[in-house]
Amino acid sequence: MKTRIFTLVVLILFAYTLRGQQIQVNSDQLERVRQTPKELVWLTLNKTTFFPSEYLYFNGYLLKAKNLETSKVSQSIYIRLVSADQKYSEIKRVSLSDGFGSGDWFISSELATGSYTLQAYSQWMLNWPESIFEQEIHVINPYTNAKVSVEKPNISKSSATGSSNRLFEIDLKASYTARDSVALSIRLTEEGRLISLPLSVSVRKVGELNEPPVNLQIAKIDKLRLGDKIYKPEHRGSNLRIELNQDYINPETAIITQQGTNQLFTKMVKEGSTYSTTVENLSTDYPVVLQEDSKVSLVDVVTFEPLPKANKKPLASTYKQLNEDQKSTLLQRSIYNQIENNYFEFRPDSIIVKPVKDFLSNLPSKEYNLNEYNRFRSLKETIREIIPEVSVNTYKGKETVAVKQIQVLPGYLPALLMIDGIQFTTSEDLFKVDATLIDYIRIYTDPLVYGGKTYAGALLMDGNSSQAGYFKTGALIPKSLLSESPKKYYNQTHLADPNLPDFRTQLFWNPRMRINSNKTIHLTTSEVKGTYVVQIQGLDKNGQPFYEMKSFSVN
Repeated sequence: MKTRIFTLVVLILFAYTLRGQQIQVNSDQLERVRQTPKELVWLTLNKTTFFPSEYLYFNGYLLKAKNLETSKVSQSIYIRLVSADQKYSEIKRVSLSDGFGSGDWFISSELATGSYTLQAYSQWMLNWPESIFEQEIHVINPYTNAKVSVEKPNISKSSATGSSNRLFEIDLKASYTARDSVALSIRLTEEGRLISLPLSVSVRKVGELNEPPVNLQIAKIDKLRLGDKIYKPEHRGSNLRIELNQDYINPETAIITQQGTNQLFTKMVKEGSTYSTTVENLSTDYPVVLQEDSKVSLVDVVTFEPLPKANKKPLASTYKQLNEDQKSTLLQRSIYNQIENNYFEFRPDSIIVKPVKDFLSNLPSKEYNLNEYNRFRSLKETIREIIPEVSVNTYKGKETVAVKQIQVLPGYLPALLMIDGIQFTTSEDLFKVDATLIDYIRIYTDPLVYGGKTYAGALLMDGNSSQAGYFKTGALIPKSLLSESPKKYYNQTHLADPNLPDFRTQLFWNPRMRINSNKTIHLTTSEVKGTYVVQIQGLDKNGQPFYEMKSFSVN
């Protein structure tokens, strides 16, 4: 039998290889795509020089190139970190909400000392490489190759040397003591009141090391260049490509589910030699699995392609070796970061915003907590004895779970059966699961349409073991292809446990803050003394970047 390889395109939240992302379009399709507004990305960062175990925080603005208003064309952007020698390259997918997307990048101890370029783009922007956002950052890694020179270069106090547009008045005391309370007041000026977009606010230590200047330029697109092969805008989600062998897996019956969320994605549309489906709100909180009722292991017949990489070289390096005077700073900062890393679980700086756990939340349902009943080892017994809305029938020698009050019409599929986002295509397979692994069962007693298929109700179950055998079905989609979980950042205080050591150099970060007229931010200093700076970044009324700052000391 001749083997045919098909490409399945699943819309999730990052990208892949430059060549693989392009699709062939005809003249009519090309003309429609030409009407799509072109986009630009601009990022705000908490700083531009980093040590291992520190976080690079960012917020992305997706803008229309024509008028610099927020764009809702694409639903995700991509952040790529690439070293000046291009030996290191990694990409993250960031989902957007109303044209904004924030996240962070943990600086690993594996990153070598030197210059890196942070690139930001939507898939649609790859048609115009000159539009890609670029920002140089420096990594200083004392555990690898951070060399010390005898030179004494000029040291900038901060990368925050941007415009002073007098959009804000920043009020706080000139100096504070260690572990002191700070009331930071930000007031809009008359000019600042015209700002409609959210701002990024960072409070951090400065003063010892060179930092690359902040990019305060919006890129420009000179020409409209679209051929018959283009990068499509991601209107409803992002693209993940999977090569699969159709002799063993049918792309029309394959599904994608997210374990632990009961989110199901089934509808696939053929586009040339590929299939596509819209998948939204998937992140790294829970594993995402490609499933199909195949007789072979899907791991052996599917291949996931990497994310879309910008076809643009990194910026030229401006990194210079440290001098002898900076050696003590290097060692001290490394110790601070090690201590903070050890205590991070007791004093985190953010919380993950958990996804919606039930994609059928708008439909009437009834939930049963099995721990409130006498437990049965068999799921078949559990359903028969505890769930009155459901019956277990035998038809042509096979047992089937059925929702009693639903009249099954021609074209209906049996009740949808899922545990922790894993679909079971037959009741026989479901009954093989140990009932003690299930805590909750939700029954949906109305027919439901999802992915173009009509189900005679649904039984959605929550398990209690991440190691359950049913998780091993299907092909696990790599986390690196998913969008990282959205986070809500908050400032730390010493009220919870004043005895914990505190050697933070980043005191505050809020990627998207709205200030109507004035805002007071309460935070605390750490035990690290020196000069700190309050940085406010954003886009003004004309869509142009601005960077306001004010310094204070901790003695």
